[in-house]
Amino acid sequence: MRRAAIALLGAACSGPVSSETVGHVEAAMDPNFSAHGRDTCFTATGIPEMETKAVANGAPTTALDPGINCVETGHAGPGVTYVDVDNPRIWTPLELGSSRLHDGTIIRQAFARDDSSTMFSYGDLLVNASGGDGTPTPKELAGPFASVREPLAPWTPSAGEWHAPDARFLTVVTPGVRVGPTALSLELDMADEHDAFSIEAFPARIALDPEVFLLPVQVVVFFGDSQGGVAPGSSLPANLGVFDLPTQLELWDRLPSMIDPANTAVGPQFPWHAYDGSGTLTASVRHLFGVVPGAENGPEHVQVGRFHPPDDIWAPCGVQFRLVNFMPMAVGPDLLKPTGHTDATGTVESFKTAVTMAQGFQQGAITVVIAPMCSDVGWANPGDTQPPDGVSLVGHDFACVRYDAAPSVLAHELGHLILNETGHPDCYMPTETSNVMCAYGGVGTRVDTATQCPAARKYLDGRMFGRFFHGG
Repeated sequence: MRRAAIALLGAACSGPVSSETVGHVEAAMDPNFSAHGRDTCFTATGIPEMETKAVANGAPTTALDPGINCVETGHAGPGVTYVDVDNPRIWTPLELGSSRLHDGTIIRQAFARDDSSTMFSYGDLLVNASGGDGTPTPKELAGPFASVREPLAPWTPSAGEWHAPDARFLTVVTPGVRVGPTALSLELDMADEHDAFSIEAFPARIALDPEVFLLPVQVVVFFGDSQGGVAPGSSLPANLGVFDLPTQLELWDRLPSMIDPANTAVGPQFPWHAYDGSGTLTASVRHLFGVVPGAENGPEHVQVGRFHPPDDIWAPCGVQFRLVNFMPMAVGPDLLKPTGHTDATGTVESFKTAVTMAQGFQQGAITVVIAPMCSDVGWANPGDTQPPDGVSLVGHDFACVRYDAAPSVLAHELGHLILNETGHPDCYMPTETSNVMCAYGGVGTRVDTATQCPAARKYLDGRMFGRFFHGG
């Protein structure tokens, strides 16, 4: 991978989200968020228990008792399980069953998962949410809601097949939960062949730890041709699918693509007369999805589209990002192949002017532009031969990242914004080469919890990003 040259300029970020919260606490300068990493989960049976389990290979390393959930990064709060990430996974044990039809036929539930779907025979699984702040916008974006109330379809941590009675025990995982300071109650329901639901575990009541900063982000993707021949309102081209909305929801919020429970393929139907002589019996239901990998082995092992998720990299500082708006923006050659600016700052300032005037732009959120260039064509920082992979307008909540930027550049540019500084650590020291804020490389995924985390939290504590969300 080529060296990624990074230019920068400015920053700005927020304080803890204020909403109708559970146990709101002012941001502390030295909380130990590393103690509740993505390699841990916390057992919950409606109220927090007192057991933390290790997570490896996408699942808790020890078995869960029936009726108990294990919540990623969880820890005890006042009548609620606090989490340190705004998109935790939840693991729940499950037992498949058998039943006898009216004509004596025995049917046995079965569950199978491959790399793109799950199939449930003689039933279905659904995670229902209550509480929270609101439901998703029509585009599935969180919008102003920090705790999003939406149904989700769980899967298993790995591919396989399970069936009653011999292989009837399995553990399912619920991804894509978007949680903020307002508590969400999540309940795993299983439908039988009659479409009658039963609760398979105690509801898990979770909320984002009040000391975690939840920052709203909008993504703008520039596209067009060099002659400016693409009209405003055009759709994002297929060759830029790595930057489309489903991929962005996976990147920022770990929301699996095509996870909508309505997106199902129903298998063969059996005559309902096996029961009472009317209707039909659902033989199988298939849910389609895109698998989102976990980060229990570290953020460097997770890449969605082109980038490492910023949530994973900045979680040790108690900082999370939420996608609240997505804007594919058809632009002309002045923005696709810019010229005439004295430096990259001027180039990205022209991007900012165009974006803030565009229909659909949302005030109050950090804006990230994904574009072919973040500087004028042929421009490079002094001493560099390549144009910068990213540029930040520190103090203006605005950053640009190139289409072909290295995986950590997105988190790096956001780092300039939340640290409110343009400098870099001394990355020529062997111990510093993995730091996400190194000026070169674009592959570092670590933060300095002794210096960078307190600096980011001090700056964010003076910002008002939390007001973007419902109840703020």
